[in-house]
Order: sequence, then structure tokens, then C-alpha cells
Amino acid sequence: MDMSFINGGRSNGMAAAAVALPSGIDAADCTSLQASVGRARRLRDLRRRMLGTEHFTGPGWEILLHLFDAYLSERRETVGNVCDGTDLPATTAIRWISRLSEDGLINLRDDHLDGRRRFVELSLTGLEAMTRYFAGIEPHQLAA
Repeated sequence: MDMSFINGGRSNGMAAAAVALPSGIDAADCTSLQASVGRARRLRDLRRRMLGTEHFTGPGWEILLHLFDAYLSERRETVGNVCDGTDLPATTAIRWISRLSEDGLINLRDDHLDGRRRFVELSLTGLEAMTRYFAGIEPHQLAA
């Protein structure tokens, strides 16, 4: 059994836990994985700096992503479409839509043809934030 350490046998002055690597993973893979984790952390930090600490993860981020995609696809979204498109429970999506609206990142517009329906879109502030974020990560690799 290969008992390589996750840090590839390198010492950083701290004791490493002896954990066997999963089958098919070698020290070179660990270095690549470490780089991927580093990129993911930098992307998270970039998102936090651009969107603030409240909206950079979770339901708020899912809604912003969905609405940015809708904007780029020239698609109008309703509250129901956002709930469905983000796979969030309706109550969670509606609560976050209200919060994002209050924070000025999205706009809600009544449908003058159907009073039961409301349209949701990124506000200019939200659009600028999402555009800056994705323009800022363009040089980096994205992990799903």
C-alpha cells in the first residue's frame, strides 16, 4: 500500500498526517490538486471582494448566476423561473430575491399583462458586479 503523504513528501515544518492517497492518485496529482484548491480559494476571495460577504455564496450567488446567464442569453426571468432554474426551494429563493432587491443587486418588475407574475433582472449595480467578477476571473481556470 502506497503511504505517500498528501503533501507529496514535502516538509513545511508541520507534522503531516499519514493518510494513504486514493488509488490512482500520486504525488504529482496532489500538486495539481493543491493548485486547483488554491485557484478555488482565490476565486472565492475575488467573489467576496466584488460582491461582499453576504452574496458571494449560497442562494444569493445561485440567483445572481442565474440572472447573469439570463441577461447574457437575453432571456426574461420570472420569480418562478428563478426558483426553478436555481433548484432552490421556493421560500428560500423568494426570501433571497427580496434581499437581493433590497440590497440593490436585482430589480423586480410587475408584469402589466399578468398581475400574478413578476419579472426579475439584475440591476445596473448587479450587472456591473457580475461583469467585473467574470472579467476578473477570465485569466484563471474555472472549476465547476
